[in-house]
Amino acid sequence: MPNPSGLCKCGCGGETSRSTTTNSRRGYKKGEHVDYIRGHSSLKYERTWHGGELPLCACGCGQTVELAKNTNPKFASIVGQPNRFVRGHWNRPVSTYEVEDRGYETPCHIWQGSMNNTGYPRSEAWNRDGTERTGTVLVHRQVWIEANGDPGPLMDVHHKCEITACVNLSHLELWSRAQHLRAHRGIPPVKYDAICDAIRSAEESQAGIARRFGVSKVFIWRLRKELLGLG
Repeated sequence: MPNPSGLCKCGCGGETSRSTTTNSRRGYKKGEHVDYIRGHSSLKYERTWHGGELPLCACGCGQTVELAKNTNPKFASIVGQPNRFVRGHWNRPVSTYEVEDRGYETPCHIWQGSMNNTGYPRSEAWNRDGTERTGTVLVHRQVWIEANGDPGPLMDVHHKCEITACVNLSHLELWSRAQHLRAHRGIPPVKYDAICDAIRSAEESQAGIARRFGVSKVFIWRLRKELLGLG
């Protein structure tokens, strides 16, 4: 169809190129403007925003998004139009929880998505460019990282409310990996201190320490990494 305005019909406001050939199937004539900027013919480019207040981030954080600085057909971003997410939030799980009173000081935010085999909420993870799925993330840890930054591999995010399905940031706190393991395995402080002394002395193997104290080799391995700063 003729496009006398020369503007892309997706509504982005950009000017289209002129056809170098005549294409009767598409309705193009050589020298006239085509209907769309390359890649903009997909319906996912149709936007309702035409100025005014910018929309909120799709992850549910409540922050306002910025305007796209470039066009990316794969992710439906158009230069000059609102991005779908705040920068960095494409890796953040979309908010999907219900507020429930589970007996803690304040209500829990109970995750409604998928769980891993230990009962912790999980969601898909993507690379920084949002172009490739990299695996899954623990939702409560990702919520903490978005608010406070990545604490590193030797630190765990603990539920103060003891509800593993909760993703309420105010119910989360940072514990060391060893402290977290000790709490969840019910290891008494005296026994824990004895295990630490055995690891520091390095007089027996990790497997031997695990057998002597009746704990797993993985626990000893993780605790040794923390005590000796091997992370």
